[in-house]
Amino acid sequence: MANAGLLLGFGLPLLGSVMLGAAEVREPARSIPVMHEVDVVVVGGASGGVEAALSAAKAGARVFLAAPRPYLGEDICASDRLWLEPGEQPSTELARTLFTPQIMPEATPLRGAYDFTYTTDKPASARHPDTGKPPRLHNGAWDDASRESVEFGETTGIVLDLGQPRDIRQVVVMAYQRSGDFEVGNFTVSASADRQAWKELASFKNDMLDAGEREQQALRLTCPVSVNSRYLKLQVAPGARAKRILLGEIVVLGEPPASPALQPDGPQPVTPMQVKHTLDRALTGAKVPFLYPSVVTGVLRDDQGRLAGIIMANRSGRQAVIAKVMIDATDRAVLARMTSARFTPYPRGPQTFRRVVVDGPVRQADGVAPIQRSSPVTLVDRKGDPHTFPEYQLQIPLAGSEFPAFAAAEQVA
Repeated sequence: MANAGLLLGFGLPLLGSVMLGAAEVREPARSIPVMHEVDVVVVGGASGGVEAALSAAKAGARVFLAAPRPYLGEDICASDRLWLEPGEQPSTELARTLFTPQIMPEATPLRGAYDFTYTTDKPASARHPDTGKPPRLHNGAWDDASRESVEFGETTGIVLDLGQPRDIRQVVVMAYQRSGDFEVGNFTVSASADRQAWKELASFKNDMLDAGEREQQALRLTCPVSVNSRYLKLQVAPGARAKRILLGEIVVLGEPPASPALQPDGPQPVTPMQVKHTLDRALTGAKVPFLYPSVVTGVLRDDQGRLAGIIMANRSGRQAVIAKVMIDATDRAVLARMTSARFTPYPRGPQTFRRVVVDGPVRQADGVAPIQRSSPVTLVDRKGDPHTFPEYQLQIPLAGSEFPAFAAAEQVA
């Protein structure tokens, strides 16, 4: 596709000189690298864009997908529409996979946890001290290594006091991991009735040392035990390649209590991570290259003026993707608006929106009406606590179809 021309000047940083008070600036001519040359380019990382890319790949086309957000599935995840309505049936294999709740070990609720106090035989590092009330290894937070971890520079013993003898079935260590820096190689669990004589119950070896970095959510290391005891001692050792240990939480579990919240009657939501992971795997499995966050900033035309691909921008700058077919899968037809496509005017004035929130009392006011359900949408988190998803219908005035108008409506909501 020789002599493809570029539509430039879409408000990106310029290299030319600028005169004060000028209404516009002129960008000097430059070359833009071609990242891909494909049959079909899909712009948009929502579920519809992924379906389009998969369909094209299945038909034998070479496909590339440019996702504007740093993840796929924003139509499901960003709007919290994580379930199917009663009677709604998925029509594609991808949709069935997306909306089938999957039981993943790390997402299984940690129900039946005991309270305890603890002491350690080594002081925590000043970089990641054990501070706060409750202390960090028993505060229910393990989602950020920089803020929610306790660091030890060597093998460390941690003694737990459960207050009274308890029936214990599992000991869970939430450990952060970065290869060659911090990781838990193994730990042992011992029990005592008087904190003097200890009996080793079990040992755990971390077989996920090569599973990649885990700094935003700690790795769950679960050691089964069966004992009735007041005191437990954990001897936690770093991996052979590690310089230190970063722990997020210790959880001691008994038999999980029965709870109707685990079998809600309403629609069953899936997690945002399941949606993102499923879409990622679908594209990877179909050998469809994709890149995020990449925003389309212009279109390519050949020497006959015909559409011939896109220009996209990301943290690496701008690149071109040459394509025979362009599919606009964005929510506001961003790509089509850069062409000569015609649009009917967007109606101004009051518009009806739907908004999902998590937990909190159901509210009602002028222009705000809760959507009634026979059974609430309920999700049980990893600690075993249920959360409901109230949904509302809102009447909000809209000034137009431009992004600032929708941003203003978001603030009203």
